[in-house]
Amino acid sequence: MKFQDKIQALRKEKRLSQEELAEMLQVSRQSVSKWESGQSYPETDKLVVLSQIFGVTVDSLLKDGEIETDRANTISEPYWTTRGRVYEYKSESIVFGLPLVHIHIGFGAKRAKGIIAIGNIATGLLQ
Repeated sequence: MKFQDKIQALRKEKRLSQEELAEMLQVSRQSVSKWESGQSYPETDKLVVLSQIFGVTVDSLLKDGEIETDRANTISEPYWTTRGRVYEYKSESIVFGLPLVHIHIGFGAKRAKGIIAIGNIATGLLQ
C-alpha cells in the first residue's frame, strides 16, 4: 500500500473529513487532498503528528507495505483535538450514522453533529 492510500484509509477509519484532518494539522484541505492523490507529501513535522493521530509509526506511513501500529505514540481514543483555542471530542460510538457525543467549542463556525451535540453551532437530538 502506498503513502497516499494509507493516509486516505486511516483518515476514513477515524471518520475524519479532509477538512477536519487539515484543521488538526493546521494545513489547508487542499494539502490533505494533494497528499491523498499523491501529488505531494507532508513536511516532517506533519508526518509526526499524522503518526500520532493515527497511532502508527512514521516508518510504516512512508514505506510501501502494511501499516504498523504504534500504541505508545498515539492520541488516546476517543480523542480530544486541540488546535489553538479549539477543543473537539468525538465519541467512537456511532448511532444512526452520527457519533453518540460530539463536542466542538472554540473559534470558528464548525458544527458539532451528534446524538448529543455541544458547541458554538450544534445539531443533534440533545443540544
